[in-house]
Amino acid sequence: MNYLSVYAEKTNNSQNVKLLFSLNDRKFNMSRVATEPVGKTLKRIGISVEKANTKGQDGTKMRGKKQEVLNNIPVALFWANGEAMDNELTNEDAWKEGNVLNICESKFLVEENTPIVHSARVPSVIMAGFPVVPTVKLEYADKENSQFKWFKQAHPSKPTVGEATSMPSEVENESETSWIEIGQEFIYIPNVSDIGCVLKMSCKAASIEKVAHEWFDVTAVSDVAAGPGVTPFDTRHLYTAKPTSGSSVFRVISYNILADCYLEDDTTCQMWFGYCPKYALGIDYRQQLLLKEIVGYHGDIVCLQECGRRLFDHYLSPMMASRGYTGVVKYKTGVMPEGEAIFFNNSNFTLISQHNFELKDSLTNDICNNELLKKVRAVPEVYEKLMSRTTVAQIIVLRCAERPEDYICVVNTHLYFRPNASFIRNLQTMIVLNMLKKSIDSLDFELREKHGNSHQIGVVFCGDFNSLPGSGVVQLLSDGMLASCHPDWNLPVEKPEQTTTCLQMPSYSQEFGFQNCCGFPEFTAYTEGFSGVIDYIFASKKYFEAESVIPVPSKEEVQLYTAIPSPVMPSDHIALICELKWK
Repeated sequence: MNYLSVYAEKTNNSQNVKLLFSLNDRKFNMSRVATEPVGKTLKRIGISVEKANTKGQDGTKMRGKKQEVLNNIPVALFWANGEAMDNELTNEDAWKEGNVLNICESKFLVEENTPIVHSARVPSVIMAGFPVVPTVKLEYADKENSQFKWFKQAHPSKPTVGEATSMPSEVENESETSWIEIGQEFIYIPNVSDIGCVLKMSCKAASIEKVAHEWFDVTAVSDVAAGPGVTPFDTRHLYTAKPTSGSSVFRVISYNILADCYLEDDTTCQMWFGYCPKYALGIDYRQQLLLKEIVGYHGDIVCLQECGRRLFDHYLSPMMASRGYTGVVKYKTGVMPEGEAIFFNNSNFTLISQHNFELKDSLTNDICNNELLKKVRAVPEVYEKLMSRTTVAQIIVLRCAERPEDYICVVNTHLYFRPNASFIRNLQTMIVLNMLKKSIDSLDFELREKHGNSHQIGVVFCGDFNSLPGSGVVQLLSDGMLASCHPDWNLPVEKPEQTTTCLQMPSYSQEFGFQNCCGFPEFTAYTEGFSGVIDYIFASKKYFEAESVIPVPSKEEVQLYTAIPSPVMPSDHIALICELKWK
């Protein structure tokens, strides 16, 4: 049985029906106004089929054919019971599930909303040993129910098509191509035997109710290449080769992964990362390194900063979901499509709540920041600068699967980066801490009302704080106090008429009792112009002890290509990794 798939669509404020079918190895894609009489559409189908039949091999009409003969194809639509359709019915009413279209001797069963692959793409760079995550856009389908197959070309030759759409005008002739099936999962990791071969991914879209009738193919634009060799994170993977065992220990990762939106401008790339080969800054290259690095750490809680929308949606989220993780993301407002993301292992944790917020909104709208707001508003230039920042933060509460009375409140943020803006970072940290206290107090009250005092709520606070060890931010988180006299309250002199050189703030304290879990390594960021410790993992000293810390790469490793990012390291930051144990 042949099939005709019908979809409702809206284009240019017009409600249309889209008809998809194949006949004589040709694909037809037609869009007709929903209110048009079906008889007119059937006539149009006949003309389109006749035109296709009268084309020569070169795609032009055969000589001697005249336009007036292009109306000889008998086309009729029938109800499911075999009764002929009234040609005056509208397309909207006529094209229904179970009806039958006749084109000459060919019969097509009408099917509404057949699962379909709208488009698919595989990365332009594919390397042995690194995961290949395709970008697949499905309609009326989902990845969980769809089928995937991977093939490699037995006798490699350069393909000419790297990205396909759901209705190509011609069917690719593969009679001279021999393909060997090599995988049946959504994600494929090439091995050394694939080097030099071209990969092809096939997808049969499906939902719970329906399955597509054809496979959709997309072929890579380049051969599988050898990887960059042993990377610094391969060495670190030796420490994290196995997931954590037992209910009391969990592994935490905090990593600024360098948003790809900052690497799209050649001038910016040259200014910041001129030492790095251009190919190693491309998203198709970097994402493979990032995916292999992150999954190889087997983290239970993974906090990412500078997580780009495209990277999260197309690569990280599918990859982590395939490994049993749930991801939560919060993007910044404005022109840069990046933000912060937290992944957690579904086997070990259940998500109880999440609060993702922009710091400036929290300052003005949350009652817990009222006193801070009054102080900041008293200095207009500081208030304006703080309110111009799009910094975001995440606070999520996880319940431990094997310790149901224990909860972890995970905080993730990326503070403002300008070197002369320590006072802004101080204020941003205070905003986040006020929100954290509000969240924990609310959770604690709720749990006490339901279960008494048997629960524990520990905090894990991760992020790129853009703050060196002696800064006010680190002192506040480490010691619990930020004094009013701390030099980080000094204001840079930016205007001649500026009269305030120090922000007068009362001493601020927090009672979370944090410990700096990874201490102060030699650096957590390393570029040609800067190296230092600006990334941290803090955790409640009362509830957790840092059982182990994974060493950061040596200076010699990061200097192999002058600095990072590089062909062997995908970011200008180092992932911080530690294992925490409940006390």
